Order: sequence, then structure tokens, then C-alpha cells
Amino acid sequence: MKTYLGHINAVFTFLLLISCAANEVSAQSQEQIDKWIKQLESSDWRKREEASNMLSGLKPELRTDTVMNALIAEIERCGKNMKGMEEGEAETCRALFYSVAALQDDRAFPYYVRVGSPVALVKYGDKGIKAILEQLDSWKSCAEKIMVVDVLGDAINQGAGRYKKKGYIAQGPVKEGVKKALIKILRESKNPDKNTEWFVYRANDCAVVRKRAAKALSYLAESGDTDVLPIIESMAKDDPYYWVPEGKPDEESNRKYDVREEAQKVLDGLKAKKIEK
Repeated sequence: MKTYLGHINAVFTFLLLISCAANEVSAQSQEQIDKWIKQLESSDWRKREEASNMLSGLKPELRTDTVMNALIAEIERCGKNMKGMEEGEAETCRALFYSVAALQDDRAFPYYVRVGSPVALVKYGDKGIKAILEQLDSWKSCAEKIMVVDVLGDAINQGAGRYKKKGYIAQGPVKEGVKKALIKILRESKNPDKNTEWFVYRANDCAVVRKRAAKALSYLAESGDTDVLPIIESMAKDDPYYWVPEGKPDEESNRKYDVREEAQKVLDGLKAKKIEK
């Protein structure tokens, strides 16, 4: 009996030591976390970089409201001072912006909605895509819409995506919303105003939007939505955007229709996969 009680006491003592050690580690961790949060107040951006990297890399159970609020505050500080930063600091801020988005933490979501970042919002899956669709009209120029089209295309791509969270594919009403948004963007970018200042540059941006939209629509076709094929076919045949090589007259024989060529490549790729209307 004494031997048995001795074993019990030994086990109890062992567990008590483990518990004490765990509490000590937790206390040390919290102390270090507090130091990193304090370090975000440094005037040296390299120290802030170290602190933000450590805080964004914490395990989910250690990412408290205090930690997330500190990270969001650092991102906001970066956004307000980006223009006056040296390149190293600016790059650090951009990296933090996306690394926090990649955490998919709901506490940071309102911030990304407020600043209107498609690349960050798509990390949140359906709720992020819905936020993008709700803000669609806020991106007025083709230059602004390029990234929007890339992100929306990524969200419906059944393969690997550059921006979305791993494994995410928009389905159902969200997918239908993406389709409508892409068609809307194509409609709005079709007829550039030649009287607009910097027409050539704006037209180039719109051509890029349309090329990437054709590719995005192909993801819908690959998923079985062949209703988009006539849209891509129309782009391959009638898209208005063209450029003329320097030194040559603006005649039909000299015009280069990049969007038409891209749309035809998309159609050829779908045809090779036996995806036709």
C-alpha cells in the first residue's frame, strides 16, 4: 500500500511540475508578446518589422484582441505614411498587410473592407468576395479594375490560385455574383472616351482588364457554365482595342488587336479541352 501511495505521490508531483512549467512558459510568452507590442512603437522600422513578424506568426490561441489590434494599428500607420518611406520600410509594410490578411482573422476583416483591398479580401473566402462585389462600383478606372478582375478570376479558378486561400472556389450565388461582375466590367470598359486625358494609357489599362476578364470567364466555362462562351467569342471577333506599331499609319492592316488575340487563345484552350457551346 505504501508503495502504491508512493507511486501516486510521484505521479502527482510530476504533473504538478509540468503544470508549473507550462504556466511559467505561458507567462514568459506573454511577457515576450508584450515586449513585441511595445516594440511596434519604435522609430526604427527594422525593429517594428521584427515585432510585427513575430506577432503575426503567433499561434491562433495567442493572437488575442490586444495582439490583433496592435497589428491592425501598425498596418494603418503604414498606410498613412507609405509615401514618405524608404523602399525597405515600404516593402515591409506591404508584406505585413498581406501576411495579416492571410491569417483570415475576423478582427482584421473590417479594416480590409474599409480600405477596399481585393487581394486581402479574397483571403476570407465567400465573405470577402461578397465584400468585393458590394464595393465593385468604387473601382472606377480600368487601372483600378485590373486587380479586381484578377482576384475574381482567382476565386472561380478550380486550379491553384495566386491570391485566394488554399482550396477555396466560389460556388452558388457567390459564383453567379462573380460572373455578373465580370460581365459588368467588360461592358463598362468596352468604349473608351478618346477625348479623355491620357487616352492611350487608359485604353491600355482597359485592354489589360478585358484580356484578363476573358481568362476569368474561361474558368466559368471549365466549371460547366458554357453561357459565357458567346461573350468570349464576341471579344475574339469584335473587341475594339488596338494599337499601331510606331512609324506605321493607322490603317486596318497595321492594327494589332491584343484582346482579340487573347480571347481567341482562350477559346482554343477551351476547345482543346472539348469545352464548346
